[in-house]
Amino acid sequence: MITNSPNTLLDELHNYHLPSAISWWSLAIGWWLVLFLILVLIGAIISIWLYRRKKFAAIRYAQTELIAIKISFNKDKNIAKFIRSVSKLLRRFALVHFPRDQIAKLTGAAWLKFLDDHGGQGQFQKEFNWLFIEIPYQKEDTLNLISNKIECADKLANLVTNWLQYHQKLPNYQKLPNYQKLPKK
Repeated sequence: MITNSPNTLLDELHNYHLPSAISWWSLAIGWWLVLFLILVLIGAIISIWLYRRKKFAAIRYAQTELIAIKISFNKDKNIAKFIRSVSKLLRRFALVHFPRDQIAKLTGAAWLKFLDDHGGQGQFQKEFNWLFIEIPYQKEDTLNLISNKIECADKLANLVTNWLQYHQKLPNYQKLPNYQKLPKK
């Protein structure tokens, strides 16, 4: 008969051991979802920032170019060059933000009507009609007779600045109605 003595049973027991430490990457599913949502949120914020930066890049560029045009005018006081530069700037900006086939064909009074309808509040046709339509084609002698060149240039630059800021506030650019050339009076 085999007798089990208490010492023999104790000798058969193994030493105790501690469980391994819990690691960080054995996260519960809830923590994985939280990490995923944080990554999606960061991605959405970056996407919105890039979209807005791209959307307003033309406006920032136009405002910078307008400042350069004003500086150039302050140096040489050439009103015809100033008007041509501002007109080109407005047209390039409009071509970027509105349908090309509708903007490219606008000239003269139709172009000024477009500018008024889209943020000009009637000022382009009312105050600057003669500047845009007649001044670019005048001789330098005639332009020297204009007494208030600086005042006209400042008013026009302020109007263009306001026109650009108006477009900065718009959520989206919509399709334009068909603008036809206005009949000559």
